[in-house]
Amino acid sequence: GVVGYDDGPLYCSAVNGQLKGFDRALAVSCNVAFAELGNLVGREAVVSEYRRYGFDSALEDSSSFGRVVQPLGSERQLGELSIGLEASEITPVHAALQAATYANGGWMSSPQIFEATDTYLGYSQVQLPGPGRWRVVEEEWLPPIVDAMQAVVAPGGTAARVAPAHFPVALKTGTAGHPRYGFHVNYIGFGPLPDPRFAFAVRVTHQRTSQRVRRAAYAVTRRFLRSLAGTEGAPLGVTVAGP
Repeated sequence: GVVGYDDGPLYCSAVNGQLKGFDRALAVSCNVAFAELGNLVGREAVVSEYRRYGFDSALEDSSSFGRVVQPLGSERQLGELSIGLEASEITPVHAALQAATYANGGWMSSPQIFEATDTYLGYSQVQLPGPGRWRVVEEEWLPPIVDAMQAVVAPGGTAARVAPAHFPVALKTGTAGHPRYGFHVNYIGFGPLPDPRFAFAVRVTHQRTSQRVRRAAYAVTRRFLRSLAGTEGAPLGVTVAGP
C-alpha cells in the first residue's frame, strides 16, 4: 500500500498484499510495484523507454505526442515517472497509439487525422501515404504484456468485466489527480482478441474524487465497447472516445 522514500511516501490506491507477478501488478494498478521497478532499472532506462514510445517527439506532428515534464528528480519522483503520474503527460491520441502498438506487433505509427468527402457509393477519393512507424516492443515481449492487460479486465482487475463477453479486450487503466484537471482517468486497450481490429483511448477528466472518476470512466468505456462491438468490417485503427 505504501513505500517510503527520503522525500516522502508513495501510495497505492489499495493494499493488495504480496503480488504474485507482473500481470497481477498491472491488473490491480499497483503504484508501489512499478515505482520500485523504475528505481531498480534506473532513471536513464525509464526516460529512454518513454522516448521510444514517442514522448518528447521531434516528428513534424509532435503535438499529438506526450512529453516527459520532469526527467530529473529524487527517487520518489522517479517512482512517479515510472507510474506515469505528475512527471509525464500524454495526449488521448498518443494513448490510443500506445494501445495500437501492442495490437500491431510492437510497431508504433504516427497518427493520421484527416477530413474527406466520400462518393455516393461510400468510396473515398483521398489517397493517403502510409504513416511512418518504428519498432517499440520486440515481438517476444508482447505475450506477457498482453496477458497482463487481459488480467486488468478479468475478475479482480481494475476494469473487470468492462467489455462484452463476445468482444474480449486487453486494457490498462490509469488514475491521477491534477490541480487544473481534477481527478482524471485514461483507459487504453485493443480488441477484439485474439485478432484485434481496434485500438482505443478513453479519457475522463474534471471529477472531484478518484472514486467518482473511476466510476465515470468505467461507465463510459463499457458503453463505448458495447457500441464498438457492433461495428463490423473496419480495419485496425485508432479510436478516441470521451464522455
